[in-house]
Amino acid sequence: MAPHMENVQTIGQIKDRLSREEIVILLIKSENCSVCDAIENQIKDGAIKDNSVPVIKAKLEDAPEISGEFLTFTSPTILLFINNKEHWRASRFIPFDDLNKHIDFWKT
Repeated sequence: MAPHMENVQTIGQIKDRLSREEIVILLIKSENCSVCDAIENQIKDGAIKDNSVPVIKAKLEDAPEISGEFLTFTSPTILLFINNKEHWRASRFIPFDDLNKHIDFWKT
C-alpha cells in the first residue's frame, strides 16, 4: 500500500503542512515531464515503504516560487522534511532505497 499523496498549490499550503507534521515528503514536479510522472507512479506503487509518511505534491506551474523557496532547479525533486527542516533531497532519478533508509532512521 502506498502513502496518500496530497496535491498542494501554494507555498503557504506546503509550509502549513511542514509545520503540522513531524515527517513529510515533498515531490516537486513539472507538467509534461515523463520522469516526473514515472517518479510519481513509483511512489503510488509503493517505492516509499512507510505508508504513514505523508507525501505532498506540488507542480512548478501552479506556484513557480516553489523553485526559489526550496532551491529546486530541476524536476522531479523529492525533499524529506523532519521537524520542518530539510534532511534529504534528490532530483531526477530518485534513489528510493536511500530515502527509505533515512525515513527508517528517523522513525526509530
